[in-house]
Amino acid sequence: MKSISSRLAAQSETQQHRRGKRTLAVFLPLKNEIAEAIIEGWSVKSIWQLLNDEKRIECSYVRFVRICNKHGLNKKYLTPEKEIFYKTEIKQNNSSKSDPNSTIEPTTERFEYNPVADIKELI
Repeated sequence: MKSISSRLAAQSETQQHRRGKRTLAVFLPLKNEIAEAIIEGWSVKSIWQLLNDEKRIECSYVRFVRICNKHGLNKKYLTPEKEIFYKTEIKQNNSSKSDPNSTIEPTTERFEYNPVADIKELI
């Protein structure tokens, strides 16, 4: 019979490492879709069940709720201002996906560095 340390070493080689950081990396691209579903009235649990069944996110429900709460994506924490922000962000993402050749026009002037200081501007 093998010793405990050799069995633990074999188990750690075959077992996947912790997925905490990877879960967050998978969650962030889905954040707008999750926000859109919550705004439309879907519960966090039903969203988690769908994403978990589709194998798009592999974490426990508790972990998913904690990440949603951390990013303000729970219905009780979603203020009207945040809803407006997510709705406009979702519209912008959808419009950019539909027309990839459109260019974004700058609305503000760019900063240009001038190495020579103008004394009149400094006073």
